[in-house]
Order: sequence, then structure tokens, then C-alpha cells
Amino acid sequence: MHGYGDNAVGTLSFASRNDTVPGGDYAHCAELLIAAGMPTTFEKEYAFSDEVTMVLESHRG
Repeated sequence: MHGYGDNAVGTLSFASRNDTVPGGDYAHCAELLIAAGMPTTFEKEYAFSDEVTMVLESHRG
């Protein structure tokens, strides 16, 4: 949990949709988070950029 009341998934959601770092590789961030144990399905509803959504879906099977 971070200071905005969410976690790394929420940060990935916000950053990937708002391009907080122009040219940021949010799909790669998703890959790294998944490799570190982040689930690919969530209880809370999140929206991601198309690229991050594709990464998440590819890991769901």
C-alpha cells in the first residue's frame, strides 16, 4: 500500500494510461512485476494501456 491508497498495480494502471514518463516502457514494467509475483487478475477493477493489457492477457493463459 502506498500513500495514494493503492499498490503497484494501481500505479501501473495510472502511469500506463497517463504516460507519466513519456516513452515509458509500461509493458516491460508489467512483465517485471509479473516475474516478481504480481497476479494477472485483480479483485479491484483497473484500466491499463492497450500494451499492458496485452501483456496481462498473455500471462493469463
